[in-house]
Amino acid sequence: MSPETEQLAKEVAEMAGESTDEAIHKALEERRLHLVPVIPAREPEEGERDRWMKFLQEEVWPKVKPEFRGRSMSKKEMDEIVGYASDDE
Repeated sequence: MSPETEQLAKEVAEMAGESTDEAIHKALEERRLHLVPVIPAREPEEGERDRWMKFLQEEVWPKVKPEFRGRSMSKKEMDEIVGYASDDE
């Protein structure tokens, strides 16, 4: 492990109140979760896509405020959802 990586692991462990090993283990588990494909590894059943689209169009999208429709979330917004603090606050 490089000195930079060791220092980073030590800092994260201290911030989280964990051992370095525990901090590295948790970080790798979290990264693995993000690398797992989101798309199902199977072909959709007959009409499944249409049922999902109907559900989204009738049940979900009407509940989303117009100012939020059709735009992507910023990195800051995503970080806030998962609880990461911003350095500039």
